[in-house]
Formats: sequence, C-alpha cells, structure tokens
Amino acid sequence: GIPVGTTSSAPNKDVIPYPVAFPYMGNPNAPVRIEEISSFSCPYCLQYHDGTVVKIVDEIRAGRAQFVYIPTTRTGDYSPAGVLAVTEAAVCAMQQNKFWEMHDILFDWQSRYAEGAADHNRLLGAAGQLGMDTGKFNSCMSDPQTVSYIDASDKYVSARGMMGTPTVFLFSNGKQVLPPTQNPNETPGSMAGLSIGSLRGIMEAAVPSASVATQAATQNATAAPTQSSEISAF
Repeated sequence: GIPVGTTSSAPNKDVIPYPVAFPYMGNPNAPVRIEEISSFSCPYCLQYHDGTVVKIVDEIRAGRAQFVYIPTTRTGDYSPAGVLAVTEAAVCAMQQNKFWEMHDILFDWQSRYAEGAADHNRLLGAAGQLGMDTGKFNSCMSDPQTVSYIDASDKYVSARGMMGTPTVFLFSNGKQVLPPTQNPNETPGSMAGLSIGSLRGIMEAAVPSASVATQAATQNATAAPTQSSEISAF
C-alpha cells in the first residue's frame, strides 16, 4: 500500500512552517513533494482530483512523490456552513486514519449531491461505512478544536498567498518548481495548470540518474525472458 500519515512541519526552510499536521500520502522522503491547497466544495478542485491526482497515484505508490493535502474553507460553491461541514468531516476522518477514503468520497459526492454532500446524516453514514467510530466522529464534528484546526489552515493558506483553488506547490529535491509564466489570476508559484505529462517528467527527472538506469536495466532484464518465450511460442 501507499504510506499515509500527517506532516510534522514544512520540510523546506523557505516555506512557512505548517501550523497543524496536514494529511499526506506517499513516501515523506520522496524526491518530489506536491502540496495542494483545496476545497471539497470547489468544482475546479474536483477537476484537479479527477484529472490529475488519481492519475499520478502510480508515481506516489512508486515512492517518487509525496502528496500533501491542505484544506481550506475560503473557496467553493457550497454555503459557508456546508463548506465547513465537509471540511470538518475530512479532518475528523483524519483523526481516525481514514482521511484519504473520506477525501475521495467528498469529491465523488460533490458531483453527485452538490450541497447535499454536507448533510450531517450522510457524512455520519459515510464514517460508519468506512469503519470509523461514529460516536467519536460525531463528537469531533462538533468539537471547537476541529474548527480551530480549520481556522489555522485557512490563515496558513492566506499567508502562502492563495488566490484561488486548487493551488498546487511543487518541490523537487528540496527546491520549489516555478511556472515558466505566472498567471496574474493564480496564486504565485502555483503549478495547478501543469499537464500530466510535464508533472510526470518532473517526477522522473527528480529521481537520481543511477536509480533510473538501474530501473531500466531491471525492466529490460525481466522483459527479455518474456519476449524470448513469446517468440519461441510462435
């Protein structure tokens, strides 16, 4: 499986330290780190989830990238109460080590139910289906500490200069990768518009060349018998 956990602090000295622990998936020591500032009620974030995040899971699984999710309630199409409810659900799922499962459900529900995704009984039902302690989940949803966590995250994304979501910051071997041209309507430094091909290229380039060569040699070595057996079968 893919390693999952929560961050302790921002690993780069040029980045404002994280005020709270954010959920991540992938190897924390991966050469590439992707940080996404996102809202579960933002349609562009749904597009990024479906069009990019799910398509690079293989790179994350292979240890080439760590993906950090930074939630915000400052964007999105739901009412303020709805945006808060779905974000609280994700934070409460994180406390029971089910963040990524809830993350996927909330994006799926955005397209299915829109604002209805924030219905409390629906969220409670999802927690139960994911095997969570629904009593703890329910208490967490009404805990002032959960709102404090979200407030801290919202203040943090403002400090990072967020102008809209998704905002995607990309780091390769400790250095931030910047867009070739800055769109004045986007967060400074955001790579949200990067194509899948370019993103994969950055991840591949970040892996030490010796590892790439070894990988290629291994693939060739394992591929050769298959090829020869196929030829002999004919």
